[in-house]
Amino acid sequence: MMPPVTKTPYVPVSPVKLVCPQCGAATGKACKMSRGERAEFHVERVLAAATYDVAARKELGKSTHYARAKERRLKNLLERISKREGSK
Repeated sequence: MMPPVTKTPYVPVSPVKLVCPQCGAATGKACKMSRGERAEFHVERVLAAATYDVAARKELGKSTHYARAKERRLKNLLERISKREGSK
C-alpha cells in the first residue's frame, strides 16, 4: 500500500538566492565581504526576499496570520529606513 501524498513544505526565500537590486551582486554571492570574511547584504536585497516570501505564502494560502505579521514588520522597517534617510 502506498503512503498518503503530503504537500511539500514551504521553504522561505533566502536573500542569497536573489540578485541584489542595489549593487547587482549575483545569486549565491554576498554584496560585500567585511573583515573576518563576514558576508554583508544590502537591506534592499533582504526586503526583496521578504516581500517575495510574503507574496508566495499568500498565494499558497499558508498561515495568513504569519504573512500579515511579516507584512507589518516589513512596513515598519521600510518606514524606519525612510525616516533615517529623510533625516540625513
